[in-house]
Amino acid sequence: MDKNTLKRFFAAVLALALAFSLSACGAGPQGSGGSTVVRPAQDLREAEEMREAFDEFQLRVFTEYIESDYTAAHIYFKDLENNAYGIDPDSIEVSFGGGFTEEEMRESEDYYRDLGEELKGFDRDLLTARQQDIYDAMEDEIGYSLAMSEERFDYYAQLLSPVSGLTKNIPSLFTGWDLRNERDAEDVITLLGDLPRYFDEAEGYISEQQERQLLITDFDAIITDCSDIIEKGGDSSVLRALIEQLPDLGLTDEQIADYTARITEAYTGPYISAFEDLKAFIEEIRNGFNSTGSYADFPDGTEYYELILWSSSGSDMGAEAMYDYMEGRSDLKTDLLYKTIYSDSTLLDEYLDESNDDTGFADYNEILNFIFSKMYEDYDEVRDLEYNVEIASPEEKLSERNVLAYFLIPPVDAGHLQQMRVSPDAQDVQTLTAFGTIAHEGFPGHMYQYAYIYDNCDSPYIMTLGSDGFVEGYAMYAEYNAFDYLEDRFKRGYLDLHVVDSQMSYIDSLLTDIGVNYYGWTAEDVLDFFTEMGYDLPTETAQEMYDDFRYDPAAYAPYAFGYEYIAEMRENAEEELGSRFSSKAFNRALLEAGPVPLDIVKRHTEQYIDDPASYE
Repeated sequence: MDKNTLKRFFAAVLALALAFSLSACGAGPQGSGGSTVVRPAQDLREAEEMREAFDEFQLRVFTEYIESDYTAAHIYFKDLENNAYGIDPDSIEVSFGGGFTEEEMRESEDYYRDLGEELKGFDRDLLTARQQDIYDAMEDEIGYSLAMSEERFDYYAQLLSPVSGLTKNIPSLFTGWDLRNERDAEDVITLLGDLPRYFDEAEGYISEQQERQLLITDFDAIITDCSDIIEKGGDSSVLRALIEQLPDLGLTDEQIADYTARITEAYTGPYISAFEDLKAFIEEIRNGFNSTGSYADFPDGTEYYELILWSSSGSDMGAEAMYDYMEGRSDLKTDLLYKTIYSDSTLLDEYLDESNDDTGFADYNEILNFIFSKMYEDYDEVRDLEYNVEIASPEEKLSERNVLAYFLIPPVDAGHLQQMRVSPDAQDVQTLTAFGTIAHEGFPGHMYQYAYIYDNCDSPYIMTLGSDGFVEGYAMYAEYNAFDYLEDRFKRGYLDLHVVDSQMSYIDSLLTDIGVNYYGWTAEDVLDFFTEMGYDLPTETAQEMYDDFRYDPAAYAPYAFGYEYIAEMRENAEEELGSRFSSKAFNRALLEAGPVPLDIVKRHTEQYIDDPASYE
């Protein structure tokens, strides 16, 4: 679960939260991408003043962002009382936020417009190369956020997505909620108590959305989610996860008993009642409008979908160009698939026999430890890396969201403890799929990725930028590369088949996503697409896939497009450099810019191609 998912959900509906940096991550000797124009000596003072002002601007923007969003402040800071950035913890309202009224939506639009105008006031040419990276990342995020804030898109955000909406994300949020001190215990009681207000405002938004015939949901699924939470009541793993942390807060037995009672009261009272009210609300509106189509059927739906695609993919390529790009990548995978199969006459039969898919690992931590022992052959070392794997709560319903595991973003001020949670319904730990999942969420994926960012960035602002296309695209890249470490356990061709099979699956999913939400495909079109691709897909499965794509648009974009774009960067580097190519040097170039839009990352890998020696 990445930062942008949390921000889109808990911040204002159309106000994607911004997080910016004073400076970019640690770079190679040539800087971190871009170029700084050489000015005459008399302009040096102007340049220095511009750079200082830019740093102050970003510090102000970041501080305002943290102070306006309690959930983000809690996730990114373990100790706000002693933060180094001038953030006032007492100014942060403990709530889920809002943004559901048209007045708040216009305030969001004005905010991004003013922010964009302020950014334009800086002469980009006078900024350092590192600052130019941040300038471009800011310009990108302001661009799509301002576009999403247009009045015509006021009621396009789907709060009732059965895949990633209210009834899925709230339980998941509290399952992973850390209580670090007594203030956190007080705050979580307040936060639980705020849920009825938050849901009530959301219901007002949904009512207007339905009136405008812009609602896309599955009423039965939402009602089932609410019912499950209500029926569990106080016998909830979410509640237990909160209470079990109290003994670690340095409290007396009396205080622990008091907080246990108060948290339980807040959970079984306002928290449960919020879901009861939401269930009643859904039952009341279920006979009203609910689209059986996708965004493509709405008046401005294709334009709005392209904005979601832009945000999710980390690229403003556009739906049509991205579809063509992914088709081209699919053709390359098909050629590689046939080449791999024909290289060994027994390979395909071995691959189709599931009994051969056994890595020999006994548990998830064993996989992490194995990869950790290998990965520094290809990646720079990071300091003080601690990690663990836990089984997620069944109440998070990860399997219903097609989530095998997820990574918990660590606070920027709390060292290198990296944590991930695995679905209790996840695959057998001994399979290649399980190995890939752990590599993606763990090493050398997100766990390493964030440890590297926190080690090599001199500011938390770029750390929290979290452009999905790079964050998830890198994790896919790291996952696939990790299969190289299994060459002493499997045939090389067998591993290649597994990787290419996975890549083609993601590509096909993104193509279908664009087909449904941009080109207006029906469930029958989805079935035809996969039939033409050679899949024997049942009609019921095609309908389920169609529904998933319209309920959660562009969900595959950061994984599929992000990976392919990064893979193409590496292919270009290997082709250009030949024997001079180094995976460790390339990975350093790939990671040094931080979690920024993909075109900025590409500048760094091209810089590596131009001067590989500077990365050694």
